[in-house]
Order: sequence, then C-alpha cells, then structure tokens
Amino acid sequence: ITTSIDSQHLGRWSSVLLGGKDGHRTRLVSVYNPVLSNTGPMTVHRQHLRRLRSIQDYRTPREALCEDLRKAVLSWIEAGEHLVIGMDANEDVRSGPLTTMLRSCGLHNAIHSRHPSTRSISTFERNDSDTPIDAIMTTLPPHPSMRCGYLAYGEGFPGDHRTLWIDIPYTSIFGNNEPHLNRIYADPFAIQDPRVRKKYNDKVVK
Repeated sequence: ITTSIDSQHLGRWSSVLLGGKDGHRTRLVSVYNPVLSNTGPMTVHRQHLRRLRSIQDYRTPREALCEDLRKAVLSWIEAGEHLVIGMDANEDVRSGPLTTMLRSCGLHNAIHSRHPSTRSISTFERNDSDTPIDAIMTTLPPHPSMRCGYLAYGEGFPGDHRTLWIDIPYTSIFGNNEPHLNRIYADPFAIQDPRVRKKYNDKVVK
C-alpha cells in the first residue's frame, strides 16, 4: 500500500505496508540501532548525533531512536496494523532498552517464542558472549504454522551477522483463507498407444 522512513530521515528505520482481505494490514519494518562509538566523525552514531544537535535535540541517538520508534509503533498499532520488525539492535535483545520498549508495546521475539532454547545464541560473529543482538519482533501471535529461525554464519545474506528468517502463513499476513485444493482424479490411458497419444494431443491443441 505504501512505504515510509523514519521521521528524521536518518535511515534508522524503513517500512512497507501490505494490504490483504477485509482491511487486513501488515507492516514490515527494518530497524537499525546505531552502535555507541566515538571512533570517528563518520560513524553512524556520530552522524546521528550531529543531526540531532543541529535541531536542538539533546537526546543520545539511541534514546532518540527508542522514543521516536515507540511513537511510530504505537501509531501503526492504533491504525490496526500488524507489525513484523526485523532489527539489528546492537544490544542484547533479551533485555536491552529497545526490545524492552517493543515488548511494552505488545510485540514479542518471534524466534525466541518459537524456539526458547535459542535465547542465548550469538547472532554477531565477533561476539564471544552468546548474546543475540538481532531479532524479529512481531505483534502476530505465535502459531505452529509460523516458522522462523537463524541461519549459520556464512549462509544467507553476506556479512558478519546471522541471517534471521521468518515464514508467515498467508492467513496471518494477508488475512485470507486459502481455498481447499481438491484432489483431481484423472482416468489413466495407454500412453504407449500412438493412436491414444494423437487423440490426446489433438484435444490439447484444440
């Protein structure tokens, strides 16, 4: 239906809104939480800091993301949208401020809900503390037909993070009930007989 980007045009999040049956709406959102870094003027954190200070906003970039995203999330939920948020949180997604905020808005970690044993699996290759810093958060309730998980390092998208994936049934994301596929019973025929093949091919061409 539409796309959107974050209010400050900082690339902190972007989204696409999908429409289904009877007003069913699902928004897919990609979020990046900047790494706290002062190692150079061109880091994402420093760029965001300069932008915020230029408009007399004295929050830290992470505080600004958390607060601004919360407003967007609540407005989407109020509009009756289902949310699927994939994010590089750059923090522990079990207890960090960003994921805590999303949980307070009614979202849950799809992979942890489906696979509780994966809560301590690292998602960043250079992390040696088994801390997941990436997540798929959603308002869609857990369902046996909704599959999700992590790929191994080196599989999926290139980079030093695991690829997270989720397979959402059409009934959940578009609100439609797929028709039952009735089995077709076809009469067998002797395909070895050239007369039968000719008769069949003539019917197909016609």
